[in-house]
Amino acid sequence: MFGPMKTVGIYVSDQEKAVDFYVATLGFEVRRRMQMGAEAEWV
Repeated sequence: MFGPMKTVGIYVSDQEKAVDFYVATLGFEVRRRMQMGAEAEWV
């Protein structure tokens, strides 16, 4: 049996588009954004 999920990694080609989808469509909330290199973030 599995316990609760706390962190999930999903690779996407356009992070801003993905964030917009998760926030606007699914109702998720961005709690933190951290820069991960020159072109990526941990959201």
